[in-house]
Amino acid sequence: MNNEISESERNVLKSFHEPKFKIVNAHIVKLDLSYRKPISILENIGNLTFLEDLDLGGNKLTSLPNSIGNLKNLKHLRLYNNQLAFLPDSFGNLRICLKITYPIFG
Repeated sequence: MNNEISESERNVLKSFHEPKFKIVNAHIVKLDLSYRKPISILENIGNLTFLEDLDLGGNKLTSLPNSIGNLKNLKHLRLYNNQLAFLPDSFGNLRICLKITYPIFG
């Protein structure tokens, strides 16, 4: 089985310092970016369309990129210990997100 990830997924990973991730069938399905403060979540995170589990906890984030709504396969989103004042409109596109770990608003 080929575990080589796509160029767009590779570019997203380059944006973060030592990200923890899991690859299944040549796609990133789990990404742990917890406690990397301060970080900003880049707009290109929406290119990880096979992502199922995303941990952004403990980063004191004040906003999320609009592209978060492109993560159509997302099942678990961790947003604890952040300072989010609002969620982007695209957040409503996360139809199969089964679990959101909170509190998300600081």
